[in-house]
Amino acid sequence: MATPGPDVEVSPSDLRFRFQLNKQLLATITINNPNGQRVAFKIKTTAPKKYVVRPSSGVVEPRSNVSVQVIMQAQKEYSPEFANCKDKFMVQTTVLSETEQIEKDTFNKDVRKDLKEYRLRVTIEGPAAPPSPVPEVAEGDEDAAAVRSAAAATTAPPPSPPAAAPSAVAAARPIRRARP
Repeated sequence: MATPGPDVEVSPSDLRFRFQLNKQLLATITINNPNGQRVAFKIKTTAPKKYVVRPSSGVVEPRSNVSVQVIMQAQKEYSPEFANCKDKFMVQTTVLSETEQIEKDTFNKDVRKDLKEYRLRVTIEGPAAPPSPVPEVAEGDEDAAAVRSAAAATTAPPPSPPAAAPSAVAAARPIRRARP
């Protein structure tokens, strides 16, 4: 078994996804190995059916890094539970000798005493607000906005009077008498 080495750097500390209906969402975990020894990694999640992790395990060579893609499967609806998402990821790492390969027991805590774990929480940000139908005014442009709204008010046609009922129109006309 290899001797324990310094920690690797796992970033970010939490995974953020901006929710979109019916779209796969992507986040990236970077595992940086600033050490002179090879490091094996394995990524686990509390929601394996909801996420795809590529690669889910591998080796980070000395003084290099690996980017791991985490893909949230497309969701058909926005659940209120997303605001309080409890999903988590765990990155397990252990030092490997130069010839050692990843095996069944590589990430077994009872066998590997140098096994380190890094926990990442998932944050799902709500869907983006739809664009406003009213143009937004930047600070300092209040005067320009007032001029635009005043111009719109003067160019707008006057409101038409309400349509009168036919019997009311007839009642408003003077009655003419027929000539003999």
